[in-house]
Amino acid sequence: MAVSEHARALLLLALCAPLGAQMTWSRIDMPPRSGSALTFDPMRQRIVMFGGFDGWSHLGDTLEWDGRRWLRIADRGPAPRRGTAMAYDPTTRCVVLFGGTDSPAPGQGTYWRDTWEWDGISGTWSVVSQVGPPVRDGHAMVWDPTRQRVLLHGGSDAQGRALGDTWEWDGARRSWTQVSQTGPQPMRRGFAMAFDGLAGRAVLFGGFAAGYLADTWQWDGSTGRWTLSATAGPSARAGHAMIYDPMSHRVLLIGGGETQAIPPRLVGDLWAWDGTTNTWTRVADAGLTPRAGHVAAYDPTRRRSCVFGGFVGYASEWLGDTWEWDGSRWLLGAPSPRQELAAAWDVGRHRLVLFGGADVYLGAQADTWEWDGEVWELRVAGSAPPPRRNHAMAYDAGRGVSVLLGGSDAAGVVGPEAWEWDGIQWTRFVRSAAPGPREGHAMAYDAARRRTVVFGGYDGSTCLGETWLWDGAAWTFVAGSGPPRRTAHAMSYDASRERVVMFGGACGRTHFGDTWEWDGSAWSQAASSGPSWRWNHAMAYDAERERVVMFGGADGVGSPNDTWEWDGSSWTQILASAPNVRTGHALAYDRLHGRVVSIGGLQPVPEQLKGDMWSYEPTVRGGAASVGFGCRGSAGTPTLTALGPPVVGNGRFRLAITAVPANASVFVGLSSQLRGTSLAPCWVYPALPFHAVCSGTANAVGIAELSLPIPWLAPLGGASLFVQGGALDPGGVLLGAMSLTPGMHIRVGD
Repeated sequence: MAVSEHARALLLLALCAPLGAQMTWSRIDMPPRSGSALTFDPMRQRIVMFGGFDGWSHLGDTLEWDGRRWLRIADRGPAPRRGTAMAYDPTTRCVVLFGGTDSPAPGQGTYWRDTWEWDGISGTWSVVSQVGPPVRDGHAMVWDPTRQRVLLHGGSDAQGRALGDTWEWDGARRSWTQVSQTGPQPMRRGFAMAFDGLAGRAVLFGGFAAGYLADTWQWDGSTGRWTLSATAGPSARAGHAMIYDPMSHRVLLIGGGETQAIPPRLVGDLWAWDGTTNTWTRVADAGLTPRAGHVAAYDPTRRRSCVFGGFVGYASEWLGDTWEWDGSRWLLGAPSPRQELAAAWDVGRHRLVLFGGADVYLGAQADTWEWDGEVWELRVAGSAPPPRRNHAMAYDAGRGVSVLLGGSDAAGVVGPEAWEWDGIQWTRFVRSAAPGPREGHAMAYDAARRRTVVFGGYDGSTCLGETWLWDGAAWTFVAGSGPPRRTAHAMSYDASRERVVMFGGACGRTHFGDTWEWDGSAWSQAASSGPSWRWNHAMAYDAERERVVMFGGADGVGSPNDTWEWDGSSWTQILASAPNVRTGHALAYDRLHGRVVSIGGLQPVPEQLKGDMWSYEPTVRGGAASVGFGCRGSAGTPTLTALGPPVVGNGRFRLAITAVPANASVFVGLSSQLRGTSLAPCWVYPALPFHAVCSGTANAVGIAELSLPIPWLAPLGGASLFVQGGALDPGGVLLGAMSLTPGMHIRVGD
């Protein structure tokens, strides 16, 4: 039966099935936010976070940080909000939350005065009071162990006016008491507060009134008074965070915004307050990415201070990164936002390996990270290779190493260095005949020929059009014609067709939208139409769906955030929701979870470096499962096996029938419904009547492979198809002339 007849039969069946979902992009890292609340729960030995604002909406989720990852543990509880505050109350063994708002601006939205308790053991929120302090947001709360009370101060009312009142929460009585009507002067917003356990006083610093403030105040619960304690120390600021470190007996102040400029000047410095001398000491100037609106908490079990999120710019880019201060240095829980990085999936160890790239604050990086599908781990902080950007990486599956080549260093000098990462250490390899200096080139591992393929790039003065092969022992230069010279293109290996696929790039004012393929010996142009011409895009091969996926890039007019797939003959644009527009990002295929992963890049307008992670995968995955039982023949009971993923557009999908007589005529029938029909002593599982969509002849050992190409028809996505195979067999029990396989349920993936 011709392929077109297959298509018509499958489409006819699909029209009776519900429309399937499309491919989709989903964010898989921690959602960014500012204005959330953070505290430590000693009962579960976890840092707890609630709510915040992600730039688009207010959040109402509850998460826990266990030192390696964030886990969402509740979606029900207080209404979504930002500007709330929390503290842990040991008397009730609960986290106390008060107030906050979902207002986009003063005088709008809702402001709350509700009090909630979070029981970490049962994992539930309970509202315990609707009376107490007036509505507010941006206030601060700490636990006062000397009075066994939660202390609350300040914030802003529904009109945006600063408040100066101080309250105490008695957890045993579930009640609030106002303990002071006045506080630090002038009344302020954007301050931070922590309780100094050694001095037995709450410490408050900075904030904003008519301007930014740099004063330090202390609250003594025994006298019920605020006292101005210092005017020297950190620069005037707001939007900073403060916590108490019981190991050093000091209050730590972290980051914040120093000016009202647009965008504001942000800092990432660290200061320590000594309550015995009432003085500030600068501890660190760098390490933490500058930010404001972040939150912090101290984890005594791990002896680390944890900082999460915030924003940069004029509250235009929200952060989702987690940092920890171990007493001497900042440790990042995931790669910092960056562009022009390189990444490859280590198939042998099921890890995404990432190296380097350009960080907006620190320039070219030299850090090596690995991601196991859930958690990032910093493997090498910067010893080797040296910092670089615009380099390329590919995983050599034959030798089990990630190969890195070229790039430009922190000074912008283009280099020729080649390195290999085996999961433990980097090793530099030097060969006499090797590629020269280059950046913006592309690499892919040709598994069929066991070679890493390198093409093009820029050597600091001109575009390159060279092809090099690396076999783990020597470089080979491939002479001959091929694609025009270019840089900032992308390449990926198509394993099903055993071809390296290359698309796009640029050289000066010349831009490319052409598609080329490398077959192991020569390049050939495979297409001149498809996606718009572009550069600094990224590609990866989806092994489950047997497609090359391309996303993003720049085309000179803007940066399209479109997604395309190459099936070996043509490009198809996938109309799926996508990450923000970006260039200079990385794509890799996560074989462990069957998804394409995107990380990092540069969003051009407004210009922002990205550190977010996204997955590209079908909402409906293809699969095949056996149904019922078969009917014996002269060679036993035949079997039916799916070969390849049953996904929309897989023209190479096949069904194999085994255990039939040599050279027997075989067939497969298909229906959109499952309805077992008795043809004693056998059963037919696809609903009758069904379409006989495949036929053929078994080989000399009783095996037949029948092609069942699945066309690129949107209605097929998510469709359930039911098939059953059979053979003409004089020894078969069905009518004395046939044998049948068990039925099969095929779920067509997007």
